[in-house]
Amino acid sequence: MVALSFRWKILLATAVPVVAVAGGVLLALRRTYEPAVAAEIQKSLAVAVEQAGRLVERRVQELSGEAEGIARDVRIREALAEGNVRELEIAVSDQHRIHRISADALAFFDGEARFLFRLRLGRATQADGSEAEVFRREETEGGPVPEEAYLRLFSEGAGPDRTPLLLLGEAAYTPAHLPVGEDEGFVLLARRLRDSDAADLGSLVGEPVLVLLAGRAIGTSLSRDETTAVEATLGTPGAPDPLDATVGGTLRRVLSATLPSAGDGRALAAVVAADLGRRLGPLREAERTTTLVAAAALLTAVLLSLRVSGLLARPVRQLADATERVARGDFSVRVPVRSRDEIGTLANRFNQMTEGLAEKERVRGLLDKVVSTEIAGELVRLEKEGRLALGGETREVSVLFCDLRGFTATTEHMKPEAVIAMMNEYFTRITVPIERERGVIDKFVGDQVMALFGAPLPVADHAARAVAAARGMLEALAGLNREREARGEKPLACGIGINSGEAVAGLSGSGGRFSYTVFGATVNLAARLCSAAQRYQILVTAGTRDRAALLDTRALEPIKAKGFSEPVPIFEVPAVGIVPLEAGAETRYLRKEGV
Repeated sequence: MVALSFRWKILLATAVPVVAVAGGVLLALRRTYEPAVAAEIQKSLAVAVEQAGRLVERRVQELSGEAEGIARDVRIREALAEGNVRELEIAVSDQHRIHRISADALAFFDGEARFLFRLRLGRATQADGSEAEVFRREETEGGPVPEEAYLRLFSEGAGPDRTPLLLLGEAAYTPAHLPVGEDEGFVLLARRLRDSDAADLGSLVGEPVLVLLAGRAIGTSLSRDETTAVEATLGTPGAPDPLDATVGGTLRRVLSATLPSAGDGRALAAVVAADLGRRLGPLREAERTTTLVAAAALLTAVLLSLRVSGLLARPVRQLADATERVARGDFSVRVPVRSRDEIGTLANRFNQMTEGLAEKERVRGLLDKVVSTEIAGELVRLEKEGRLALGGETREVSVLFCDLRGFTATTEHMKPEAVIAMMNEYFTRITVPIERERGVIDKFVGDQVMALFGAPLPVADHAARAVAAARGMLEALAGLNREREARGEKPLACGIGINSGEAVAGLSGSGGRFSYTVFGATVNLAARLCSAAQRYQILVTAGTRDRAALLDTRALEPIKAKGFSEPVPIFEVPAVGIVPLEAGAETRYLRKEGV
């Protein structure tokens, strides 16, 4: 898992909501506006179908009026009754010249509604060389429109409420028919659906309109290329309705509806090719505005988050750096408190924590000076474990006592300051070999030192280490005496007693003040041996000798130790390399070479 920095988290916390809100607004706009646009376009198609019906109705009314004029014309009635087609052509053309017949074609039927012939409007050259619009007979034999189309029209009816378009050839016509005379027959006027009619529908709808007959445009308000593109789009197998297609470089939504018609059964449909770019223009503008506002908000959020994260990250980094220094043991570190908010409170609490740690470290340092590091560590461990209480446990240890000889005579005429300085120098020298052998200074009592081996930390070879420490103490004392002799000061002498065995190790004292120590017969006997030791003499018991595997000891007369019913065997351990030499009133100590 990738770990993000504090700054990145704040940046994401501010940027993600802005992006999410902007995305939600854009999605809501689309989900709201696009269905509304689709509904409007669908409504436009319904309007186109409705207006197409009204257009047909108006055309029927116009053609019905023209049909009445033709039906009342005596010449037309006589020509129809006689079956004189030539005379009928002339009469109808004259009627058109006078009253401007809007029909493109006229069809005549007999009294039983059987088709007779059709006249179509065309242009012809007159005797004076001019051209005029005239009606001429159009043969239907082999023509594009069978007479069944007319018969179907009559069977379905052609009233103002139900007037289907008549499909003739490659065009659709608006028909109107009336009887001529009493029983001479019927006349039917038909006006072809033109591009201008599609344009009128488009102006009413507000979108381009096409009328397709069997998939081919017979009326359109689009250009020829655009019309061809729409025909190809709708002619694609499996094409949906509605569908979105690019027509002439414009994205359009094309949808269609069937128009009522009579004829040979071919499909007649009204098609609306709505301009989606124009329809969705407000949506696109709203999307652009929303995007710009979101971009500005995102930029502002990023800049603010960078600023805020910088203000927050700086004290956090300072706290992290300070924490690392504390982890390395530097409790003097402090962080500046620059605010009164949560960050400032955290910095203030950190400074209080480091002050507390520094105070504890000073106490620990002082504790290390008052007692040994091992004892201080044991006390800390017991305190952490909740077992810092009076009591102890039995351990096998070696106890060493060392006491100066002739201390009173040496210090009788010395000033207290000089005595303290001498003792500090003496203790400093003899504690080094004790600590080197993993011994623990239990206490200093006057000129006496008590050291433990095997407590509070267990040491397997505690007896051997106690003996080695005793020899090192005499060697250190010899070195100190040479320095004192060079300064004209009297030499110091000591005796050492060591005993090994079981003792009780733990906390001793009162409920509010205690110390770590060992006590028992093993400790008491070691103290008795120290008292019995002569100058520069190391006395051990059999227990120490055996545990340390000493081979060079010398047995002495057993001593009658206070507190012990039987005499205690004791042994002298030779101080290797330390040889006392008497020289007049002074005792000198030289290191034997090669020993």
